[in-house]
Amino acid sequence: MIIVAVGWDEKDEDLQAFRTRRHQITVDGQDIFVSDEKVHEGEEPVAYQLINTETIGTGETYQEVCMVYENSYVEETYLRPAGTNYVRNAGPGEPIYVSGEDQHMVDGQCIDIIKTYLIAATEDTVNIDVAAELSAQGWDGIEPVHLEIEVAEGITVSSNSTSTAAIVIPALPEESTASLTNNGMIIGRGGEGGKPTSHSGKNGGPAVSTQTDLSITNAGIIGGGGGGGATGTAATNNGNCFHSCIPLGAGAGGGAGAPPGSGGVVASSMYICSGGNQYGTGGGNHGSAGSLLTGGSGGPPYSCSGNTGATGGRGGDLGQDGSPGTKNSRYDNMGAPGKAGAAVVTNGSTTILPLMVAARTICSSNLST
Repeated sequence: MIIVAVGWDEKDEDLQAFRTRRHQITVDGQDIFVSDEKVHEGEEPVAYQLINTETIGTGETYQEVCMVYENSYVEETYLRPAGTNYVRNAGPGEPIYVSGEDQHMVDGQCIDIIKTYLIAATEDTVNIDVAAELSAQGWDGIEPVHLEIEVAEGITVSSNSTSTAAIVIPALPEESTASLTNNGMIIGRGGEGGKPTSHSGKNGGPAVSTQTDLSITNAGIIGGGGGGGATGTAATNNGNCFHSCIPLGAGAGGGAGAPPGSGGVVASSMYICSGGNQYGTGGGNHGSAGSLLTGGSGGPPYSCSGNTGATGGRGGDLGQDGSPGTKNSRYDNMGAPGKAGAAVVTNGSTTILPLMVAARTICSSNLST
């Protein structure tokens, strides 16, 4: 007679089972059980195996401030030794978030939290189009935003055009805020120096243009491009144009900026006298390009055939107008120097900090509205 295992006595409440066994004999080649199935003394329990844990919502919700949660319980699934599953409620689970993480309480009402967008210039950058940057970060153009612009120390944000500011901030939806923290340089493009074919210097470009109220913390330089200088006048010999060379006025200096304005270039060419259709060949000296912070110098006088043209005007330093050229007493064809670009063009918006320059900033343009 032998004892054989025949089944399991499952104790679900204890998460274990015991082997059940019976006595068996063999008669004429046939196995016959001669006792009832039972757990024999000394049988060791076999533990259930935990195979899955899941948090399941009850359908009941509650609210904490603006956050809505659903109550839950923990459901555990065990594998019994016999190979079947046992599922039980293991008690309350962690609350399940439903909604409200994008809201906060204001005056007793839950309103949407405004998302913060950061635009950080950590390397030299040409033109920051804030609308495009926000769109690239997922802004839908409708929801209000908290806009933060940061320019790192040693970084220059410049513009490729005097008609476009280095940083352009669009009109943002109501309830939006905008701030600019500058530890580097935000510089408008410099105006070109005048040349004899156009005389007048070009205006410099703005550094920042905003159509939204803007708070600025500035520890660097924010400056509009300097205006280009104007050319000096050409020379005639008491109105007599029958000379082989009538000097043109010298080219003017370019305004400071990023990039700076180019100096006025004077080409040797035919130059028509003011009194009629007589002319002689003319020439003149070029103006110098500006630099990041200072305007270029105007070209020196050019002389030939006993005639001398006038000196070109100097380009404006950062945030400064260009200078006029000198006037030759015999000929009056002076152009006007270019105006400096504004440090910040506000387009009528309220500016929280009206002066957009730090103590060490060299530019002093007033804000343009």
